[in-house]
Amino acid sequence: MDWKTIGNAAAASGWRGRVADAVEGPAHRSRVPVRGDQVRAALGLAFLGISVAYLAQVVRRLARA
Repeated sequence: MDWKTIGNAAAASGWRGRVADAVEGPAHRSRVPVRGDQVRAALGLAFLGISVAYLAQVVRRLARA
């Protein structure tokens, strides 16, 4: 598995998919040399990182309780 596969899976459905679709088009047409699938994968990885950080925070709070 590469980072694009993981990122695309993280941005596959729901509101994360809609956000990735909305950003993918304008970012792809900009002057930045990235492809649409790279933008979608990067957003998916960002969403995945935020989710993991939130889960770690919840686990730490449970451990303290």
